[in-house]
Amino acid sequence: MDSGDTVGLVFDTVKESRGPRLFVEYQPANETMPFASLFLVYAEHDEGLEVIADRIREEALQWFRRFPIPLVASAVDSVDDPIDVSGGDDRRDLLVYARAGKIVTEWGRLGEFSMPSFDASPDNLLKIYSSIDHSTKEQRRQKADKKLLEQRSGVRIIIAFLFFRRAVVPAGVALAFYLHPVLGFLGLLGTLADAAIGGLRVLGYLPKSKKEKQAEEKRRKMEHHDYHCQLNPRGFAALKAENLGESLREKARQEARDLHDENR
Repeated sequence: MDSGDTVGLVFDTVKESRGPRLFVEYQPANETMPFASLFLVYAEHDEGLEVIADRIREEALQWFRRFPIPLVASAVDSVDDPIDVSGGDDRRDLLVYARAGKIVTEWGRLGEFSMPSFDASPDNLLKIYSSIDHSTKEQRRQKADKKLLEQRSGVRIIIAFLFFRRAVVPAGVALAFYLHPVLGFLGLLGTLADAAIGGLRVLGYLPKSKKEKQAEEKRRKMEHHDYHCQLNPRGFAALKAENLGESLREKARQEARDLHDENR
């Protein structure tokens, strides 16, 4: 492979547990982003800022030795908000790289660092990240095309079913009636019965199915909820933010537990 080629290499994110309330997430470098990102994700924590800063440095050095590519490390809480370990100086990111054969670490902010140069060619990335699964731009395009074909096949099946129900069946009934009055009459009765049942359900003379009752109850609750949201838009916004935060926290907690259980 020519090192000048751009093949759109993307490497899988690596996640490892550091206990039931903490995991690390390593996002490899690629051809357009010549540095890796490392996040310490705290599902819950009561550690001091100095302890967290020490953890960031320890993890960053460990991952840099494992994959010698410039690395920016930081910590985030359960709702993905950064943890400022500098105590207010906003120097929460740690840059790790090699210079003159030695490992260098710098605290600061991503975007303000003077990033070291690095050979982010496909050959070099594949060599360093040989243990991490990856895909190319062409492979992702082929996968997307395959998924699109599967979706189109599903749509064709639905269209074929509707065509059979709305066109073939009525035509078959008419033909049967023409060829044999008894068969045609039976087919006509079936079609009329189907139409009658549908009409009676619409008018409310037949009991609704369990699925229809659930859909109706869901719609009623949504309309009730929407009415009260319009009465109190600020309260709704606060509730939405609170629910989103709790959802993110629970997602982080569950991911930390799952990774911890996998490594037992």
